[in-house]
Amino acid sequence: MQYLAEGTLVVFDIFTVATLLVIVYLRFGRQDQRRHAIVNHRARPFRPVDGLWVVLFGVLVLSALGGAHLFIVEGRIFIANVAFFALLLCAGLLHLFVLSPLIRDQSVSYIMLMWAGAATFTLLVLAMLAWLELRLPPGTDLDVVPVLAPLIQAAGIVISALMLLLTQRFNAADAKRSAGRAIYQNLEFASIELFRFEKQHRELVALLWFDEAPGAPLDELVEYELEQYICQNLNLFEMAFRFRREGIVPEDVFASWLIWIYEICCQPRFRARWQGKLRPHYIDSFRGLIDKGVDIAGGEVAGRADPETPDWPKVQEFYTTAAALVSPGDPCTIIEDWLEKNAGLRPPATTAAAALTATAG
Repeated sequence: MQYLAEGTLVVFDIFTVATLLVIVYLRFGRQDQRRHAIVNHRARPFRPVDGLWVVLFGVLVLSALGGAHLFIVEGRIFIANVAFFALLLCAGLLHLFVLSPLIRDQSVSYIMLMWAGAATFTLLVLAMLAWLELRLPPGTDLDVVPVLAPLIQAAGIVISALMLLLTQRFNAADAKRSAGRAIYQNLEFASIELFRFEKQHRELVALLWFDEAPGAPLDELVEYELEQYICQNLNLFEMAFRFRREGIVPEDVFASWLIWIYEICCQPRFRARWQGKLRPHYIDSFRGLIDKGVDIAGGEVAGRADPETPDWPKVQEFYTTAAALVSPGDPCTIIEDWLEKNAGLRPPATTAAAALTATAG
């Protein structure tokens, strides 16, 4: 029984090392693997203190394996089983309540679920051997294969089910990527259709973007057409905003759209209608983005030395707010640093977290 217990533990050692390698690959491997992972949006940002919890988890697992090996070599299978169970229970509780909220890639969560299943199987085998060790007189030669065969069969069924579940999740990830590409493509086509609409309705473009008397009243029909034109822009922006939050639209693509969103916020006719009757028709987080753009543009446009040159540090505040809103709790640095990296602009001292707090207030 001692050799069987040691062999079972060695198999679990190998499975643990393989699990670690897969997790390292998913975390630090190919760039496209990380970009297209099934993202857990409930994950919270990683803090320096969390590194200590990760180390503690590793110490508990290594202690469980090392202690179990040591006791089995000494022939104390029951003590090995108790130590293995206690230390892995502590590691499991630590993972459940502390580490699992840090996992952004849900593929890692399913791999950890498989590892937990293998640990449970190993624990059951050791428990069975420990029970036999306590029940049988010393020196008894017992064929344990018939005893363990049903347990091994059950474990095989469970592991196969977990593998099937994991395969389905990876297939779902591929399907999500394909759907995401199609949705993003349709979004680009929608923007092209909007440009065609503008070409066919030059008078509406002139009223929104080039009107020298934006406060002048409009005919009722013209006012309605202008509102619908503005809503076309807003609906397109809102779709881009929501798809970015869902990980469908890439960060850099959404960042390139932000200047377009800000430019429409600079138009007096847009600001008047947004604050008048259009604002309630959109989701709260998107309203926060447009509210920030309207708030900044109201003072920024009037203070420009050159009408065609924005006050870029103030525009950066808009990007900082957008970075916080599309990634609550974990501001997107690609969006936040877009102006600095693509226009050579120096961002102000404000942070995305502070911007999100200000927007929520």
